[in-house]
Amino acid sequence: MVRDGLMALDSAVPGGRPGTAVVYTTGQGFQVSLKAPSAFSTSPGGAGPITFWTKYRIAGATTGSEIPGKMKTLLRAGANQLSVDLRAMTDHVVFGQGDYEAYVTLTCE
Repeated sequence: MVRDGLMALDSAVPGGRPGTAVVYTTGQGFQVSLKAPSAFSTSPGGAGPITFWTKYRIAGATTGSEIPGKMKTLLRAGANQLSVDLRAMTDHVVFGQGDYEAYVTLTCE
């Protein structure tokens, strides 16, 4: 994630890198979705309350782009490559310099 203005960090802006995952399905009926974190697992502190958003793209057996993380997507059988972006925003406080880490939960059911 890189800064996007003073009060946002985003993996989708220039210089950021999305997370990746491959989901292999053996049949029909499987759905994938994301759950955004509620907090950073590692941060320099002092950012105050943070709101997280996720979105993803799928390539391979299933295709789709700019899908909101909470939206379930029905997967086709085969290899499905996901590219996951995370955005973090805070109000009235600037993200300080340092290392930030957060985990997005991918669910396939």
